[in-house]
Formats: sequence, C-alpha cells, structure tokens
Amino acid sequence: MVITTTDEHILKVYEGYVLIHKVPLLNDKDAGELFYRKAFKSEEQNSNCAAMIPEVLKYAQCLPLAIRVLGSFLCTRDADEWRDVLNRLENSPDDKIMNVLQISVDGLQREEKQIFLHIACFFKGERVDYVKRILDGCGLHPRIGISRLIEKSLITISNEEILMHELLRKLGKKMVRDESPEEPGSWSRIWLHQDFFQALTRETRG
Repeated sequence: MVITTTDEHILKVYEGYVLIHKVPLLNDKDAGELFYRKAFKSEEQNSNCAAMIPEVLKYAQCLPLAIRVLGSFLCTRDADEWRDVLNRLENSPDDKIMNVLQISVDGLQREEKQIFLHIACFFKGERVDYVKRILDGCGLHPRIGISRLIEKSLITISNEEILMHELLRKLGKKMVRDESPEEPGSWSRIWLHQDFFQALTRETRG
C-alpha cells in the first residue's frame, strides 16, 4: 500500500510499520521534459517559444505542480501571449498553483501560520537559531512551530539555514497583500521599502 500525505507527522505515528520516502523536486532535465510534454503540441510553437522556456522553469523551481499548470496554460498560445504571462507572473502568482499550495497552509495552527508568513516575508536563508530567537521574542513558540512547517514540507533546513520554495514565498506574500490589496499600511507585514514609504506617508498625512 502507498500512502501520500503533505504531513509527515501522520506517518511518524506509525514509525516502525511504514517506510517514509520524501519525494524530491524534479531535476532540471526531468522538469524540462515534463514541461515540453504539457506545453508543446506543434514544432512551430516550439520554435517560436523555446527561448522563454528557461524563464518558465525558473519560475516553477522544479515543482511538478507548477510545471503542469503552466505548461497546460501555455499550450497552443503564441510567443506574445507567453511573454504576457511571464510578465504577469512576476507580480501576480498563478491562482491554480496558489490554491493548491494554500491547502497545506490552511492546515496549520494560528501560531504556525504566523511563523510561515514571517519566514516567507523576512527570513528565507537566515540561520535557524537566529530566526528562533526572534520568533521566540514574539511569543510564537518557534521550536514546535518550525518543526510543524518542516513536517508539512513548507520549509527545509540546510546547513542550519531556513529554506523555502520560491512559490511558497510568493504564496505567503500574497496572503499578506490580500489582507488589504490597495493599502500596504493595513498589512500585517511590510517587506518592500516602497510599500513602507507609502504606508508611512499616508499615516503622516492622516
């Protein structure tokens, strides 16, 4: 029997009775092959759009979900439409991808979700002990919180640094923006200096 889950803790309960295998991201070769199968139905489209394939794969970061969604969406579209899509993705993540990733975040407790958002906005690539000290100062119980994010495959730890897939970072930032799409001053977190300046300017005027 094969069981798939996004929560490793569920399997740990049965440790000794199950063999846990973490599915890795695709390598560059396999990611390219999957995208080709989804995106191209004709040689003409292939030749016109091939130069933009690295940009698509860079955005997807070897995540099969993202490659399948983007490949299917771009299939049969011309080069101008590809360019529009890539430009749009820079500031507006694909809703289908975000909705699937959101499922894992929705399963978090309130404090765990706050830790996820903090890491997405501020702490990717930071040393885990440094992040724990800051989160501990915020009363967020980071030891269990970070463990839960690891179990849910929302972050990984490598060389004592916290890593998060770029699409999960985009999801976290989207969640914050959605708190008040037109008013950065109402966001729970601000990470870009221009948004901070806008919020500060409006606050001063008010």
